[in-house]
Amino acid sequence: MRLAEEARLIRLQEEKKLAEENKIKDEEDDFLAEEVRVKMAERIRQERERVMQRQLEEIRAQAHAEALSATQTQVEKQVMKVEKAAYVENLTEAITKEWEKELRKKGKLPSDIMPPSEETMRHNGKQKHRAEWRHMGESKMAKINVSQE
Repeated sequence: MRLAEEARLIRLQEEKKLAEENKIKDEEDDFLAEEVRVKMAERIRQERERVMQRQLEEIRAQAHAEALSATQTQVEKQVMKVEKAAYVENLTEAITKEWEKELRKKGKLPSDIMPPSEETMRHNGKQKHRAEWRHMGESKMAKINVSQE
């Protein structure tokens, strides 16, 4: 019986030892699993960060391209406005010169003969200059009459 008791105690000790070994092995497995999980989480975080960085760079590049395109369009529009303004100015100047030429042929040029309108003269208190305009108009008419003779 004593042998059976010793065998049972030895078996219990071996089971206890095996249980401790299994517990240690389970803890090691849990530790390794946690380590693997942490590494995987870190890889996922790095991948997300890389993807987000790439997307941010793409967004910046697209925004830059759009801004460049918008700037180019604005420059083109501004150039067109300036060219149109220059064209209109040249056209107006040519028409005015032609009109003045025709009026000179007829012997009268409104700006030489007539002073500015009352409304223009009232603007900013320029009424006092009306007499000066009349005098200038008369002297220009005299010059036109002299040049026609």
